[in-house]
Amino acid sequence: MMSAQFKAGKTTFGIDMASCLVSGDDFLECFEVDKIAGNVGYWNMEVDEAQMYQWQDQRVKTGAERFYTAHLRGKRMDLLHDLTAEWTVRWLKGHDIDVWLLDPMGRMLDEENSSSAFNMWFRSLEAIVTEAGVRATLLIHHSGHAGVGMDDAVPRARGASAMMGNTDCNIAFRHAGGLGEMPPDNYRYLSAFGRGVDLYPELSLEYDEYTRKYSVDDSAPSRKQTKLEFDIDRAVAAVEEAGDWELNKASLKSAMGGSNSNKDAAIDAAVRNGRLQVRQKPGSRAMFYAIP
Repeated sequence: MMSAQFKAGKTTFGIDMASCLVSGDDFLECFEVDKIAGNVGYWNMEVDEAQMYQWQDQRVKTGAERFYTAHLRGKRMDLLHDLTAEWTVRWLKGHDIDVWLLDPMGRMLDEENSSSAFNMWFRSLEAIVTEAGVRATLLIHHSGHAGVGMDDAVPRARGASAMMGNTDCNIAFRHAGGLGEMPPDNYRYLSAFGRGVDLYPELSLEYDEYTRKYSVDDSAPSRKQTKLEFDIDRAVAAVEEAGDWELNKASLKSAMGGSNSNKDAAIDAAVRNGRLQVRQKPGSRAMFYAIP
């Protein structure tokens, strides 16, 4: 299962992976892929059909005839229902699917916060995969949150705790912004752990919007460094908007918006780097900020 932040590009990541599987190209221009005898199946349950075709046409060049997409947005695909399960097996067998991507998994769940409900759904998924002879399945899902005080920890999948326990491998895919925020740049960060898998510290990936490809960039800053620079920019912008010596630390943090995680570190770094000045106003114990 891959858990991804809001608007991180999870569908683009899924298409990129599928493209490498059907073409044999190195995934992320770094990892050699196993050759598969069959095809790749992609269940698109979120993106508009025309938009999905456009993204696939941009990315999938070699092996496009081995990439099968079912556009299921707005359709109820309940794998616990016998007729749906039977149709799914026929679809997978009929297209000789070796690798199956479901995007996003949450659209198929009635109770994503219930471990017992998820376990029932997952058993049905396993039965379908076994009967259809699917070799591997990628469940694409939304991130929930990192634990309190663990902003740099790997965020868990949204929903029941059973989600991350049932899968063989859990992939975290995120950008340098906070949960619920838009990506601040074209870098993404990938980590994974599970049975026989340990990819941490996370890899820095660069996204090319023209080819819709991700590639490992060893020279790129880490997510922590990128996030710090992003938060420094937000602190400076907030002081510029408010005016010199108007904001103390509490009001500056509020003006920056978003999560409070790491705001203190960003403000202190902005002062050390000379991007902000700080002084104590006469008659006040609070420190106030200005642009140098």
